[in-house]
Amino acid sequence: MKFINYIKNAKWSEILLIWLLLDWVSIWVFNLVSNGSVDTTPLINLYYKYGFWIIVLFYIPFAALIEELIFRMLPFVFINLTSGFKLFKFLKGRYLEIVILSSIIFGYAHGGFINIFIQGIGGFGLYLVFLKTQTSTNSTTLATLVATLCHALYNISIFLYYYLNYYT
Repeated sequence: MKFINYIKNAKWSEILLIWLLLDWVSIWVFNLVSNGSVDTTPLINLYYKYGFWIIVLFYIPFAALIEELIFRMLPFVFINLTSGFKLFKFLKGRYLEIVILSSIIFGYAHGGFINIFIQGIGGFGLYLVFLKTQTSTNSTTLATLVATLCHALYNISIFLYYYLNYYT
C-alpha cells in the first residue's frame, strides 16, 4: 500500500519527470545494446504500405491503446476485481509487484529478454502515469487514455526520429 499511496500523493510533475527519465534510460539502453544498428525493415514496410500520416495518426495511437489495455488496465482491473476472492487474497494492495511483473512482460513481448531493459523500463513509467491518473480521478478509463496518449507520443517521437534520419 505504500507504493500506491506514494503515487497518489506525488505531484504530477514528479510522475511525468520519472516517466521521462525512465524513457530516456530505455533509449540509452537501446542505443547501448544496438550499437546504432537498427533493423528498420518493419518500419519501412509500414511506411510504404500506409504512408506517413496513417502511421502517425492511426497506427501508432491504436497500437498504444491496445498495449495500454493489455499491460496497464487489465492487470489493474484484475487485481481490484479478484482481491476480494479467497484464492486471490494475496494480491490485495500488491500494486508494485503487479507493476513490475506487467512491465517485465511488456518488455519481453516487444522482442525478448533484452527488451525487458528497454521497453520494460518505459512500461514501468507508463504504469506510474496510469496509476497517478487513476488515483487522482478514480477513473480507469481516463487513466488508460492518459497512459495511451503518453505512450503514443513516445512512439511517435521514435517514429519521427527514424523517419527524419532514414527516409528524408
